[in-house]
Amino acid sequence: MMRRAILVATLVVGGVAVACSPGAVAQPLPNSRSDLAYSYAPLVKRVSPAVVNIYTTTTARVQRRLPFPFPGVPQAGDRVQNSLGSGVLVRPDGLIVTNAHVVKGADVVRVVLADRREFEAKAVIQDERYDLALLRIDGAGEKFP
Repeated sequence: MMRRAILVATLVVGGVAVACSPGAVAQPLPNSRSDLAYSYAPLVKRVSPAVVNIYTTTTARVQRRLPFPFPGVPQAGDRVQNSLGSGVLVRPDGLIVTNAHVVKGADVVRVVLADRREFEAKAVIQDERYDLALLRIDGAGEKFP
């Protein structure tokens, strides 16, 4: 039982950030550079290069079961499915954490960094129970953010 569960949500209403949790007091938005130093903006700026997009391609065999064949409609074939997810670089050697459902069954996994560089990724491990996966990209000795 989660008796002390706290719901934290931030809403911007009329220029005021409102924290919705028990006993929370509304905090004004930053109005100056010195106020901005105490916001999330510097943190986001620092860590955003480590956020990556993950593109996957999965090929599935499709069997159509029509009552009778239609001219020009294939009864069976391969269907290519493309998906998009996200992940975070957690080590400078190219280790990425993402969700297992993002890469489950994928034939090809491509990672695009914030600076638009692309790499092919290999799954190191996947844990469906916790929906986590570790990927590795090879940058030939390059240090990633």
